[in-house]
Order: sequence, then C-alpha cells, then structure tokens
Amino acid sequence: MRFGMWFPWAVLLVIVTVGVMVWRQSVAVSEVESRWQEVNAKQIEQMQQANDLIGTANSRIEDANSVIAEQNDQIGSQGATIVFLDDRVTQRDDIIDAQRERIN
Repeated sequence: MRFGMWFPWAVLLVIVTVGVMVWRQSVAVSEVESRWQEVNAKQIEQMQQANDLIGTANSRIEDANSVIAEQNDQIGSQGATIVFLDDRVTQRDDIIDAQRERIN
C-alpha cells in the first residue's frame, strides 16, 4: 500500500485511540470525584455528630458546674454558721470562766 492510502487510517486510529483514552480517564476521574464526595459527606456527618456530642457534653458540664457552685454556696453558708456558733460557744465559755472566777 502506498503512504497516501494508509496514512488517513493511521491518523483516524490514533485519534480514536486518544479519544478512548481520554474518555476512560474522564470516567476514572468522575468515579474518583463521586467517591470523594461520598467520603466527604460521611466526614461532614460524623463531624456534625461529634459537634452534637460536644454540645451535649458542654451542657452537662455547665449543669455540673452550677450544681458545684450551689454546693459551694451552701458550704460557705455552713462555714459562716459554724464560725458564728464557734464564737457563741467561745463567748459562753468566757462567761462560764468568769462565773467560776467569781465563785472561787
């Protein structure tokens, strides 16, 4: 065969081969993109769930801190009551000591 007869067929074969390769690459890229989108969607969902859990934990921590604050206030009040009663007992002891001295 002469050069002029097989050259157009060779060019056509190269064009078809390149076209098929580009198409296959496009399909592969499309599959990778769809897989990436699926993974990305799952990661976003997991992050939202984690954020919800963190929000719940923070809420419970705030509740616990308010309970602790209330207990601290009660302890402070009890401490003030103990100091007051201790002062009263000390005053009573002083009065009793003074009465003993008068009696003796």
